[in-house]
Amino acid sequence: MPTDGRISVLVWSFRVLFITFLLLPFVSFPLLATMFFRLIVRDRRKREVMNDLSRHRVWETKDVEEIRTVNQQHVENTFRDYYNTATFWMPVGLLTFVYLLGACIGASILARQGGEGSSWPFSKSFVDDAAPVLVALLSIYLFNMQHILRRLYLTDLNAHVFWGSFYRCLLVIGLSLVLAFPYPSQEGAKRLVNDIGYATFFAIGFLATDILLMILDRAQKTLSFRRSSAPEAPLALIRGINLWNEYRLGEEGIENVQQLASCDVIELAVKTHYPLKTLIDWVDQATLLHSLGTVAQVEILREKALITSAIDFAWMAPENDEDGSTTSADKVAEVLGLTPELVRDRMNSLFEDANLQFLWYLWQSRPEFRRHGTHVNKEPDEEGEHDHTRSPDKTEMRPDIPDE
Repeated sequence: MPTDGRISVLVWSFRVLFITFLLLPFVSFPLLATMFFRLIVRDRRKREVMNDLSRHRVWETKDVEEIRTVNQQHVENTFRDYYNTATFWMPVGLLTFVYLLGACIGASILARQGGEGSSWPFSKSFVDDAAPVLVALLSIYLFNMQHILRRLYLTDLNAHVFWGSFYRCLLVIGLSLVLAFPYPSQEGAKRLVNDIGYATFFAIGFLATDILLMILDRAQKTLSFRRSSAPEAPLALIRGINLWNEYRLGEEGIENVQQLASCDVIELAVKTHYPLKTLIDWVDQATLLHSLGTVAQVEILREKALITSAIDFAWMAPENDEDGSTTSADKVAEVLGLTPELVRDRMNSLFEDANLQFLWYLWQSRPEFRRHGTHVNKEPDEEGEHDHTRSPDKTEMRPDIPDE
């Protein structure tokens, strides 16, 4: 190779390296976000979680009989394991590698602007063909960046965020490759790119998941594929849960009402940024919906009986009445159009449910009102001992069902 040619290659290579160096802060954004979270945000997040649990007297569960005991050391261990460095390095490293590869290709494209120089370390044809895919990768980079920044602002950054970002990058790259090269000939591919424009590839980064779901839905209809399992109740049926909440709960493996009703609310409070009171309300609603089975029955209870949760429903159980009165249960049965015996059994079943009793205890805001009408008595009785489960007057606690 002539000396001038070697110098030209070195100059173009230097330009590529220089542009890549300028892009390094953007490439290393996942690493920077992880370091900022672990060094600054994580301790603040831990204090918020522990203070929230303390406000709900979680550590006092040991003073109440027949209630699940929450160990503070176990909660701290759960927090430490969930935000451990080992859970971050794999997804963060993979995501950074994808960004670095995209930055190198982008630097090669930028270095060739205004000339026909070297595209080192890639071939010229590869750099030319990779432009539409790079545009799609840029769009998913921006989407991932705003998502990471949002979760960082909410003090809710975890390994799931980076795994999801890496998955979206692979999905976008795959869809853009299929869209950019549908023809075996290079000329046909270029004509298609010119026809649809780069804006279409830029939109892929923000619509990739929706596009994939649409393809799967059409494939199921085309192949007449039917699921044999029973239909699932979506989280959108719970009041207060929006699209972002559904996505966040899905990261923790909670994708339907049944899974939400049976989850560990304390563990969920540690792993998410939602206040414990909000989580209790969601789980409480999910328990009622899962117990009754139909959305229509839940809506009737909300509109005609002012019952919005499983705690309200179980509060009216005959077992929660000192005289065993079934008046409230019979009125609810009349509202729902069900047999009174069935409603009484369902109320008593929820009343005895250990998970619901635990939620009931956490929900009470006044210290004298604890699990289903019991309270933690801090004053000694006449014999100098503490009565931890003395019940107040149930008539002051039980709501009335309005007559039709």
